[in-house]
Amino acid sequence: GCTTVICSDKTGTLTTNQMCAKRFFSFGATADKLTSREVGGSSFDPSDGGVSGASMSGDESANMSATICALCNEASVEYKEGKWRCVGAPTEAALAVLVEKILGEKTSTSNAMPGVNRLRSSATKYATLEFDRNRKSMSVLVKGDGRAASNVLYVKGAAECVIDRCTKVLTSSGKEVALTAKAKSEISKAVEDMASNALRTLAFAYKTGSGLGDLEKYDGGDKHKGHKILQNIAGYEAVESDLVLCGLAGLLDPPREEVKGAIAECEKAGIRVIVITGDNKLTAEAIAKQIGVFEEGEKIGPHNSLTGREFVDLSRDKQIAMLMGDNGGRVFSRAEPKHKQDIVKLLKDQGEVAAMTGDGVN
Repeated sequence: GCTTVICSDKTGTLTTNQMCAKRFFSFGATADKLTSREVGGSSFDPSDGGVSGASMSGDESANMSATICALCNEASVEYKEGKWRCVGAPTEAALAVLVEKILGEKTSTSNAMPGVNRLRSSATKYATLEFDRNRKSMSVLVKGDGRAASNVLYVKGAAECVIDRCTKVLTSSGKEVALTAKAKSEISKAVEDMASNALRTLAFAYKTGSGLGDLEKYDGGDKHKGHKILQNIAGYEAVESDLVLCGLAGLLDPPREEVKGAIAECEKAGIRVIVITGDNKLTAEAIAKQIGVFEEGEKIGPHNSLTGREFVDLSRDKQIAMLMGDNGGRVFSRAEPKHKQDIVKLLKDQGEVAAMTGDGVN
């Protein structure tokens, strides 16, 4: 009864964690020509909706994105006890469903993921470079197939982070072209548009050939030169650089129905609610608007919304002013565990009784 501030994680706490893809972008004939497609459906049922727009048959950009979504992924979906559910991480399960919608293969309750299973069974995976919160991406190293004598590194992750490490784009015809400033601007607009509509934005990219260095011919053996590279986790970002971008996706994680009312009750009781999340800034702000953390028409800016890095870069006095000012300190995005600890400690130092709720993943 004495709590004055509640700091809440977003994903799975304020939102349902029932992910579904709502937008998909692939590339046309040039790097600055993005093809935007709406994705139907709101469940883990692969037959629930489809991908709108022109056929993706022969679209190498879309097909490569589907391959990456399938292989940078351990999740699946299944029909059990009369309903569809995910097995594994909801984000990855949503991407597996997206693969089936991109490929357009016939699915059923007994054969939910024919496309994903085909892609996975045909790939020899040598290594997984696990996700970490610094580079905000993960990747898998796969044996080259008939199209590539070299191994291939498939990468998926937070859109803005992956895009910054790309130098080329894969067009619909399968040609790799330079990622120009104009193209990057168009891609950034697409990412911002998705994020401002409360969609979690992901990018898909790959790397092959001599740019992989000793990983180009890595065979999975611990005596191979490439093995040492894979043991150096701090070097994963360098491995996942000079990439070829092939697609983007926007995933919806809708707010829980009861959250907006609960936040209103907190406000009536004099309890301030702060959202602290690892998500993109625009996505976090859009969700905060939907659930009432930001009031209708409230101006959003550095006084009430910062990334974790932006907050820690402030002086202590400015941190206090931001947290304790009128309508200040409402949303903190791209936050890491240390940022959450710092914010809660600072609130307590100012005499607030702060509670933290959420899964603590970020």
